Formats: sequence, C-alpha cells, structure tokens
Amino acid sequence: MTAGAPGHPFHIHVNPFQIVAIRNSSNMNVSVDGEPDDPQYANLKGEWRDTLFVKGGYTIITRSRYRRYMGDFVLHCHILDREDRGMMLNVRVAIPDGAGGVANGNP
Repeated sequence: MTAGAPGHPFHIHVNPFQIVAIRNSSNMNVSVDGEPDDPQYANLKGEWRDTLFVKGGYTIITRSRYRRYMGDFVLHCHILDREDRGMMLNVRVAIPDGAGGVANGNP
C-alpha cells in the first residue's frame, strides 16, 4: 500500500500483517535502520502489527497468513471520515470450489 499526503493509519481486522519492507519516496527500504532524521520505521522489518501509520509518499509491503480464520473482514484507514469516503476494503477468506466460487458451507 502507498499513502498520499498527509498519510494514513492503516488497520487490518482479524489477522495481523507482517512488515516485509517500508520504502520511502526514494524507494529505499527504511524498515531496518530507519532514516537519519526520522527513526519511526527503524527495526520494524519482520514485526507483526494490526495498525501502522503510512507516511505520505511511502510504500508498505506486508504479508499475512490465515491459518484459523474463514470468513469476512476489512482493511481500512483508521481516520473515520476517510474510511466513510471509501478507504476500506472487504476481504473474504474461503475454500475455493474449483469452479471459481466458494465451497458450500463457507461464507
């Protein structure tokens, strides 16, 4: 995910996400050492979170795993008026039926 100005507090429900990389506007990964004038993202590589502030112009690369959860949840900006204007994504974790749908008995 990449944030525009002024930035967004990104939040995921149900399953946390692991930070793979945080790239600044120069495409440098700052999730290990941070930046000289701003240590906000230092030492976050590999950390598991459910919320992270994404500064404007930065890109956060994450991954998540869904071992024990089947169903629906959301990802969204944690600023309510932005969320209300569409900064929210519905996600469904389900077992595929092999024909492009979801197996019976799952949401």
